[in-house]
Amino acid sequence: MICLKKVFERGTAGQEAPEYIREHVTKPVVGYVVGISAPPGKTMGHIGAIITGGGGTAKEKIKALEGAGVVVAGSPGDVAGKIKELI
Repeated sequence: MICLKKVFERGTAGQEAPEYIREHVTKPVVGYVVGISAPPGKTMGHIGAIITGGGGTAKEKIKALEGAGVVVAGSPGDVAGKIKELI
């Protein structure tokens, strides 16, 4: 079995990922969303990680990913354990 791992950023970049995963990915996916502790409006790394118009918060992204079947790790250190659980 193969398990896919993806690190997601908060912000509007990658908002299509949950829909794409739901419709096209047949392998288990483990994700981690960075920036959960950053306040709204805080620029993180690059332009794609800016929260705009009330959308793209880390919590919103986690909810959307989980709705698409992604197992979301609570911290970077939890990613390997989540993968191990799936395989």
